[in-house]
Amino acid sequence: MKRKVALIVKSKSNVDFIIEYFSQNSIDVNYFRISKDTNPQELILDLESKCIFEIVLMGGDGTLHFWINQFIKYATDFSSYKFGILPFGTGNDWVKMHYGKQASINQILEIIVKGDCRYQDIGFVSSRNNTDPFYFINVCGIGFNGYVIENLKYFKFLGSISYFISVLYSFWTFKSKNLKLNCNKLQWDDKIFMVSIAINQYAGGGMKIAPNAICNDGLFDVMVISKISITDLFKNIFKLNSGNFVKNISMHHFRTSNLFIENQNNLIFEADGEAYENRFYSISTHSQKLCFYN
Repeated sequence: MKRKVALIVKSKSNVDFIIEYFSQNSIDVNYFRISKDTNPQELILDLESKCIFEIVLMGGDGTLHFWINQFIKYATDFSSYKFGILPFGTGNDWVKMHYGKQASINQILEIIVKGDCRYQDIGFVSSRNNTDPFYFINVCGIGFNGYVIENLKYFKFLGSISYFISVLYSFWTFKSKNLKLNCNKLQWDDKIFMVSIAINQYAGGGMKIAPNAICNDGLFDVMVISKISITDLFKNIFKLNSGNFVKNISMHHFRTSNLFIENQNNLIFEADGEAYENRFYSISTHSQKLCFYN
């Protein structure tokens, strides 16, 4: 039986080449061009009615974040699905982690055609009253990193350097505020510069934010930085791509499967490059829940 793949895209650019590539490898493609009017639930039910459980997205980390959340919410059995993404976004950090920083579209298509699967953890985030829970597949955080994401919209026109510019801009205007954090490794109730909670290693368009993160060990790689001087920032900002900054900045670094954050001062929380606002966050891992081409 021929394999069936759903190709979910926003733009028609490059679609013909991709469909042709799959067809040459005996894979039937169901092509879905989405817009703001697309109903995710209806699309997913349509896929299930056609017995299509292989999903290929075209976009970046935000696209993957959105659709993983939609499939978890609406799919009859999320574990039946296999996911891949072709990197046409701004950051493409998930792809950098799993396929390499230099992976081409053709190389990723070859991996998808091969059809082998690997699993990674995903993070589950809920508020105290469990309203509007969501999942993340890469990195989340609060404080300076959330503020950088909030300001990123002003610099996206700069492309691959937009995150770097937002970091520099945000440093001059960000003010540390009190934050409560509780887990089995740390109890914190003081001013905070940033908290980073990582499943994968890369964020911000190729910056190795969490060089020690392992995507399928059931644990978050957590960094808590209480303060950083302008001198330390400029000494280490060019070490973000290699991950060597972790050797030079004072921080609390640990691994845990769950933690609770009380955000009394409306610091911005971000997950996979999407900004959220809430006062309370319970964050836990769901081990090896996401199946992706590898």
